[in-house]
Amino acid sequence: MWGFGTANGTTGSEPVPTTPTAPTVPAGPAPTQPGNLPANWTYAGCYIDGANGRILPNQIPDSANLTSANCINECASRGFKVAGTQYAAQCFCANALYGGAALTDESQCSMSCTGNSFEKCGAGNRMSVFSTGNVTAYAPPKATNSSGNWTYVGCWTDNLSGKLALKWQIPESTNNSAETCLAHCHEYGYMTGGMQYGKECSCGVSH
Repeated sequence: MWGFGTANGTTGSEPVPTTPTAPTVPAGPAPTQPGNLPANWTYAGCYIDGANGRILPNQIPDSANLTSANCINECASRGFKVAGTQYAAQCFCANALYGGAALTDESQCSMSCTGNSFEKCGAGNRMSVFSTGNVTAYAPPKATNSSGNWTYVGCWTDNLSGKLALKWQIPESTNNSAETCLAHCHEYGYMTGGMQYGKECSCGVSH
């Protein structure tokens, strides 16, 4: 959430989410995975999921017959280059890893796939990840200072006891960013602005 003008006695500036230079994560430990993966796909390792949101944001419907190959094929058919299996029956896709994804010990991806008990399909908050090449992982976005008179005042809990932190919502489903949202709030005379769910922009008179 951001406030216009001053916060804690200082004048700040409008923060924007930053995308750091993406490090290339080396291949993970030697996988205990099937050798019949689709062509050009390899196992990248067992990753921690959920620490800062989903590391692969696109979920395929759960399957009672999930295997590593099935998940990869589903992701590849949708044009994705990274696939991940989790909690035995779940499949996720993307073209990179997000939210500061980090490799963990291979033993933590311990749940058997619903479609093949000899394969491992992640576990709770653990994802078995596959890719068509090196896996690129992005750190979670964070607020930093930019131009303007907005000051970042922190991450707030919304909808406590049915009360919204910021009452007025401005639809911004395709072009939401810190700059866009706060410009809208300032245009309509609001002194506080915030974003959530990726595509929601909300404004208020105070925070």
